[in-house]
Amino acid sequence: MIPIRVLLVDESLPLLQAVKDELESSGGFEVFTAASPAAGLLGLARLRPDLLIANPYAGRGTAEDWRRAVERYRAGRSLSVLLLAGRVREPDASVLRGIADLGIVAHRRGSRVVETILTGWACQEQDEPLRHAA
Repeated sequence: MIPIRVLLVDESLPLLQAVKDELESSGGFEVFTAASPAAGLLGLARLRPDLLIANPYAGRGTAEDWRRAVERYRAGRSLSVLLLAGRVREPDASVLRGIADLGIVAHRRGSRVVETILTGWACQEQDEPLRHAA
């Protein structure tokens, strides 16, 4: 099985490590981390992930920065997005919901919510080629 490439962006190093450990322990994910929005936006272009998990409010990042980057990326290849935010601020709500096809969730250490969402998503992604072949 080819691992799913994940780019994880947050300014909290403990959160980055916890989510990375969570995904790597479940198997099937190759996880890259970025501790700032600037590094995350560069990583998006360089690493070519299948999946972006980001805190849209990390550092000096804005909802519009992320929307532009995701739309640019999606113009050339597929990208699924899961955003980590305890609360979405207005007027960012519609912008963030527009790019976060996997949703917006609050992540608490040890909750394994990210793993649960992504494991379900990965199973659907693997079944997709089988549906097209039938």
